[in-house]
Amino acid sequence: MKAQIYLLFFSFSLFFLPVSAQGPVGDSLLQLIGNTKEDTTKIRLYYDYGLYKLQSDTDSAAFYYKKARKLSEKTGNIKGQITYAGLYGTILNEQGKLQESLELSRKALVLTEKYHLDFERAKTSNNIANVFNYMGEFDSSMVYFLQAVRIFKKIRREEHLNVIYQNMGTVYLNMRDYPKSIEYFRKSIDLSRTKNDQGAIAYTLTNLGGAYVSLGKYEKAYDAFSQSLEICKTNPQIYTENLAYLGLGNVYTQQKKYDDAVRVLEKARKDAESFAFTSNLANALNALAVVYYEKQNYPEANRYALEAVKINEQYQVYNNLSQQYKLLSDIHSKLGKHASAYTYLKKYVHLNDSLSGIEEKKHVARLEKEYKTAEKDRQIAENKLQIELNEKSIRQKNSWLLASLGIVVFLVLCLLFAFYLAKQRKKMHRQKLLDLEKDRELRELKATLEGQQKERQRIAREMHDEIGSGLSVIHLLSNNLGYSNEKTVKVAETSGLLINQMNEIIWSMNLEQDNLEDFVSYIRYQSGQLLSSVNLDFVFDIPDEVPQQPISGIKRRNLYLVVKEALHNCIKHSGASQVKLGMNFEKGIAISISDNGRGIPENNGNPYGNGMKNMLYRMQEIGGEWKISSYKPFTIEIHLAEERLL
Repeated sequence: MKAQIYLLFFSFSLFFLPVSAQGPVGDSLLQLIGNTKEDTTKIRLYYDYGLYKLQSDTDSAAFYYKKARKLSEKTGNIKGQITYAGLYGTILNEQGKLQESLELSRKALVLTEKYHLDFERAKTSNNIANVFNYMGEFDSSMVYFLQAVRIFKKIRREEHLNVIYQNMGTVYLNMRDYPKSIEYFRKSIDLSRTKNDQGAIAYTLTNLGGAYVSLGKYEKAYDAFSQSLEICKTNPQIYTENLAYLGLGNVYTQQKKYDDAVRVLEKARKDAESFAFTSNLANALNALAVVYYEKQNYPEANRYALEAVKINEQYQVYNNLSQQYKLLSDIHSKLGKHASAYTYLKKYVHLNDSLSGIEEKKHVARLEKEYKTAEKDRQIAENKLQIELNEKSIRQKNSWLLASLGIVVFLVLCLLFAFYLAKQRKKMHRQKLLDLEKDRELRELKATLEGQQKERQRIAREMHDEIGSGLSVIHLLSNNLGYSNEKTVKVAETSGLLINQMNEIIWSMNLEQDNLEDFVSYIRYQSGQLLSSVNLDFVFDIPDEVPQQPISGIKRRNLYLVVKEALHNCIKHSGASQVKLGMNFEKGIAISISDNGRGIPENNGNPYGNGMKNMLYRMQEIGGEWKISSYKPFTIEIHLAEERLL
């Protein structure tokens, strides 16, 4: 078996990581705290001392962070309260208390927006993105990282982008898009070097090494981890050093230097345990399990793997759990425990499928593309503004040359205008009367439309509240009576059908749904529910981008009922095992429904009876087209032109 690695480096808010500090610095800070009155300075000292204690004693760091927050609230120091969310959030992240950390940062974000603190808002967006990254919600994470980038560029604080780029790199690393992660790690390192931020360089190098390991480039990975450790010798960073040893151990494992791997991984494990680096401890345990597996010491490998899984299950670190289940399956297979090996293999398959994230990668790439496009637009706008400013300067310099000519022209125009004004006054008065009349007609039309819209909404609400609740009671009561009575079963089925039909009518009357995007989402959801309920495979061939096009409620309802009727025909008559529903929006909306069933003869003039007639009638009613384009596979196509959508 080829040695496997299970390193996962999480992003921290490097805005708040401590700088190098020795014992006397800590003693001096404590003395200053004791001698300082309760004001902004003391809040800063509390945070500084908490940062100093963070790498060796997280409990003490948390204690002083909380003191700073309490004093910030007492003195009304908003920035102090926001800083607490960023610093204490890193501790909560490490402890796996992700929801608590997310809630804390969201409250801080509200404060930044309320008091227009753009710099703090950018940092807080970064913190929220980090939490989503921990949770494995990479889509949401990238949204907040890109928001932080935009704000920093807007306020001309690009020097902080090294932190954001490093964190964005970890998103791609966790998504297993290693080339993209390396690109962002290198951008971060380059920016950090311009600032001579050695701590940030060392930390990002550990992530860069992790990406190289995942790509199998072990020499480059070894260089990255070694450089990080060299920086840590002169700029002590305990957490970063722990990551570097962890990464170095995995490199040794890949190179089959198992004794060296055990040596550095045991150091990483002990340090992580001493300083309560929970995620690093789980990674160290798992890496040791891999080494002992490769050495064929399966009992020892099993012991370390179970400890790692226990930690990651407790904190729901799903990205690591996937591969750890696979490792445990292999270990138990070697130990002859085939039942438990099969159990862990099923866990691996299930979790790995849920983490594939193909669509999420596409969406993140799309977000980045949109961001880059917005950046280009912003640059074009800035260039245009500069051109306008230059032109304005030129106009100001030459304005005195035009002033004299303007005065002469103005006098001539005044004479002409005096003559013209009398002639036009009567005409303008008549036009004003016409405009007033048109305005009155428009207001009356608007009032009529608003009245109709309100009436639709009122009817929908009353149907839902009155009729819907009554049908739900009938449905519930008939279900509670059991299925021994045929009439009771019929009542339950009929009431359930009426509830569904009523919901469809309410949907068609809902003004907020009068657009193609919501219509497509509704069709997709309802079709999936219907086909899943009868165990039919289904394929949706629908473009990712749906036009922002309005569509009236009556058109939505008729189109939906035609699709629904076609799907019912597939279910009842075709004997198919798969149904395909396709859409395109080149000229309005075109929908095709086909199945892989038995099909029908071309000379069968009435293949499914009234169902086909109903579909044709509904499309004719709304000015659309309906046809059978293929008899085997049986395919129906419907089309509604763009000018008939409303």
